[in-house]
Amino acid sequence: TGVHLNGHGPSFFNNGNVGIGTTAPAGKLHVKDTSTQLILETPNTTNDIDFRFRENGSNKWNMRYQNSGNHLQFLNQTSGSTAIQLSLNADGSSTFAPGTTAIGLSVTGSSGSYTAAAINNTGSGDAVLWLDASNGDLAGGDYASIRQTNALSLVLKTESNAGSIFFQPAAQTALTLDTSQNATFAGNVSNTSGQILPNELSMGDN
Repeated sequence: TGVHLNGHGPSFFNNGNVGIGTTAPAGKLHVKDTSTQLILETPNTTNDIDFRFRENGSNKWNMRYQNSGNHLQFLNQTSGSTAIQLSLNADGSSTFAPGTTAIGLSVTGSSGSYTAAAINNTGSGDAVLWLDASNGDLAGGDYASIRQTNALSLVLKTESNAGSIFFQPAAQTALTLDTSQNATFAGNVSNTSGQILPNELSMGDN
């Protein structure tokens, strides 16, 4: 048997399940309406709000509204720690934490054509992938970038005067571009018309 509560709207208790807007709740809490909202609110303007996923009394994952930065965060608590795996930030950016696998973002697909990750700029600027293997602050001169300019040029750049760019198939370095604007090939350069064209450049790995 079910218990029907009708205050500002219909609520039903049915075989241990709670239904709001439905007489046949399919889970412990089942909310049904034409415009459904679940609201978690704190009267304190400095507190965080947590939505926790637990297993037999142990915290596993936590979805948190982080008040001080106005971020939405996903935390992995499976090892007893509070590691932030993903943060959706108030400025529109997202921060990934790799955990123990050292992979912060993995894109996997099964398409017969290609699997892709896209960086799209719908404005007038460039599309850039920043790389920082030093301290992760993208400051100073210890980082690099792969950039497509708005003029459709592809630019590989190290911000430091000490960095070189390597093209490295397999275990061999085929091409090195150093900070003195020298290019060193470790393979063969061939041409058919007296000049090296982009589609006529071959680099070996021997």
